[in-house]
Amino acid sequence: MNVRSVHSKLRIYDEDTVILRETEQHPYMYKILAGSVALYINYGQKDEYLVGILGKSRVFGEIGLLCDKPNIYTAVANERTTLITIDERNLGDFIAGNHVETLNIMRNMANIIQALRANVSMLSMELMSDAELKESRRREINDKMQRYIRSSLFLNPPFFDQKN
Repeated sequence: MNVRSVHSKLRIYDEDTVILRETEQHPYMYKILAGSVALYINYGQKDEYLVGILGKSRVFGEIGLLCDKPNIYTAVANERTTLITIDERNLGDFIAGNHVETLNIMRNMANIIQALRANVSMLSMELMSDAELKESRRREINDKMQRYIRSSLFLNPPFFDQKN
């Protein structure tokens, strides 16, 4: 097995181990103590997309814990990685002891909302501005827009480590 539980909150993942999968429900958030984690959309598929690589002290998985929604990306240990597991029981302690990370989570979620809003506006304008679009193309774009809104599958690139 690639995951070793040191105690209830601390976990060690070997390189290339999937920590959480896109579209699956996962009630945890993680803080990286050592190593790094790669975040992908469509992991293992032809259209796989690397969203970002997170290093020490970064947090991921917040959508599942805070919103009780399926993951919007797959997280994979980029190397041997040690994580703290955060769930609803210890979330208050995490917030109290990690002000900077908590603020970064809030900023990232606000950026996601802004990006979604901008993209929905652009898609709406595209639907309205091109009178030449065939009806089937209009439906296709509209369906994509609706799936996009429902799944919140957009992350605001770059989602790579940044200095705090």
